[in-house]
Amino acid sequence: MPVSILFCEGGPQKPDIRLLNSLLAGTCQVRAAGSKYGFGQVVRAHKEAQPQSTIAGLRDRDFDDDDSIPIERPRCWLIEGDSLQIGWYWERVELENYLIDPQVVQYALRSRAPSLNNYRSVLHGSAESIAEYTAARTALSLCRRRLIPSPNAWGRERGSESHPFPDDRSEAACRQQISAVIRQYAETHIVRECEVLAHFDRLLQACRPGGRRYEHFLTFFSGKDILFGMEPALKDFGFDSAFGFRERILKGIESTQDEVWRWLPEWATLRQLVISFASCG
Repeated sequence: MPVSILFCEGGPQKPDIRLLNSLLAGTCQVRAAGSKYGFGQVVRAHKEAQPQSTIAGLRDRDFDDDDSIPIERPRCWLIEGDSLQIGWYWERVELENYLIDPQVVQYALRSRAPSLNNYRSVLHGSAESIAEYTAARTALSLCRRRLIPSPNAWGRERGSESHPFPDDRSEAACRQQISAVIRQYAETHIVRECEVLAHFDRLLQACRPGGRRYEHFLTFFSGKDILFGMEPALKDFGFDSAFGFRERILKGIESTQDEVWRWLPEWATLRQLVISFASCG
């Protein structure tokens, strides 16, 4: 049975709902659910209130401990001891991971896109520059208590969404910031600093060039972080900012006559899953 309403993270006119309206055109109604905290309860409540409708949710993957090789399809979102599927979550960390994909950039910007080789070089350079920072963010995510918001990012706030992103992303700076976060939230989070740093040490090798996570950085690194790591080069390409580049991609997606879901295998699979509400397991 096809999904009739699909909830996503973010608010009205945010990138999530804009992209999904293009990917899922003609299939279902897409609604913004707001914050990711409590998102599952929102979907569950609507399912119970509207049993005659097929309602599902799509959320970000965020940082997790699974570094299995990507298979380019959404993952099942299961609750109640993995007995009930209420939707899916992206295989990549967040929406921006798809918008900065070289193939999407080429299709969305057409003649205005940077040369493919130059863009890939900048993309890889940004990923390398945030390797240690990604290991730190992932370590903090793995150790925080479930359903309790706590920071796993720091630095100057960037762009219209005030995304924190540090100038100093060295290993030493990351170790210092991990310690600072643990001290700041010691009263509400029973997490030992040595535990987080042990995860950080393990993840460093995986996130640096040659590691599994770095090899698939478009899956395991934050797309927003990669964007801001690319910002100086994006300005050289003629874009006003990192989020300005993201906006040009979104407008290209919204204005194209292409069947956008065909641009990436995961997008095509998501559309089919929504049409049939088929298990993605």
